[in-house]
Amino acid sequence: MTSFTHGMRKPFSVTRLACLGALLLLGALALPAFADVGEVVHAQGITTAQKPGAPARFITKGDVISEGDVLTTSGRGYAVIGMKDGARMTLRPDTVFAIDSYAHDRGEENAVMRLLRGGFRAVTGLIGKRNPGGVRIQAAGATIGIRGTEFDARICGAECKQEASERNTGGQDDRVIVARVVQMEGTASAGVPGQGERALAVGAPLYEGETVRTRDRSQAVIGFRDQSRISLNAVSALQIEQYSHRVAGREDSAVLRLLRGGLRAFTGLIGKTQPRNVRFTTSVATIGIRGTGMDLSCQGSCAEEPGEAPPPDGDGLAIHTWDGTVVFLRGEEELPVEIGQSALIDRSGQLKPYLSLPEFLRAFSSPRPDKVDVNWQELFGVDATGDEPALYITVRDGKVILSAVQSVELNPGDSAQLLEGSSIPQRLSSIPAILRNDPFPSPSRFDERSSRVQTLFGTQTGRPGQAICEMQ
Repeated sequence: MTSFTHGMRKPFSVTRLACLGALLLLGALALPAFADVGEVVHAQGITTAQKPGAPARFITKGDVISEGDVLTTSGRGYAVIGMKDGARMTLRPDTVFAIDSYAHDRGEENAVMRLLRGGFRAVTGLIGKRNPGGVRIQAAGATIGIRGTEFDARICGAECKQEASERNTGGQDDRVIVARVVQMEGTASAGVPGQGERALAVGAPLYEGETVRTRDRSQAVIGFRDQSRISLNAVSALQIEQYSHRVAGREDSAVLRLLRGGLRAFTGLIGKTQPRNVRFTTSVATIGIRGTGMDLSCQGSCAEEPGEAPPPDGDGLAIHTWDGTVVFLRGEEELPVEIGQSALIDRSGQLKPYLSLPEFLRAFSSPRPDKVDVNWQELFGVDATGDEPALYITVRDGKVILSAVQSVELNPGDSAQLLEGSSIPQRLSSIPAILRNDPFPSPSRFDERSSRVQTLFGTQTGRPGQAICEMQ
């Protein structure tokens, strides 16, 4: 494939007119017909397009993109392209991107593209919505399968190390994934109050501050970074008030608030090494653990959100311990509930032991979490410094399947890498800095009026590939 370099503009001259004339003459030659599939929404710097067997042509805002085009951006430029099905892509600097086929008519929705160098940010259109799996992008020996989504992809080599250092500045997208959904039946969602909620699926990431909610006839098993596991019953809500595990500058701790419903919990490494740093809070009492497994029910006077009417003997916070010891915390006082025991804290704050396990606790339908097998490395992945040559993927919305010899399924907030020379994609524990703080605009939120535009004075136009087009 031809590699293009570009240069600074110079004032209009005979040289420029000659270059333009040559381009127009070459463009008039008879070429195979290629279907028009989109257009350039914005171009900064120099962007070219080239069809098989044809010379490269400069493209700018409003120019048509066709099947067969190989798009190339200069080292200091980028382009936003819009496709006829509503998809949009931001091509980063020094990117080579090929549109092999793109059919968007109903019943024929299919697209095959290739990322040969550089990177892009994409939001898919009607093809991805009407034909899940109909959009495929090949890159670095892998296939990126799209399921109606917004995502970023980048092939990054030696330059990654410096960029990772420069861009590792934190921000909203720097949130650490503290847990993931391990199993799920029915419907569940998660979100921060006042910021909306997103639907959950198996593997979905969860963050500190979020509340997880299960709907009627639904349940979910959540795995945390310290290998704690929680099963949520139907019509339940659990807030991750505070959670840190092996976070620099923070002590390991877990504070989880049961807003309504029921859960089954099996504590992990924090509970074993620093049990006093693990607490379950409710409106009526706080639960401390001493390395344990337990069931909790928060109904009636305990619930902070509307729910079903409580059972006659379950109005308040009920607990059953099936491993270790649980303590109700009342100021400095600790009231233990040993293994095999059950108790209730009612609306008056009084602890009332049950003589036997009450039926409403016995009827919990969610699985005991210690009986759920979890592949922890697959669940949370590996750390990425962003300084290794690799294909990197981050999903903003929807779902992406990164496939080589093996495959990894990515949900919103997930990232993966395929290291150079490897055929096994790896899920990443967090979004790499080179994608997390990308300065180039997301196509879904691109606004040309507020985009970061560099004015290039004196650029001389010539034939792509010529030295006179090289950007200094």
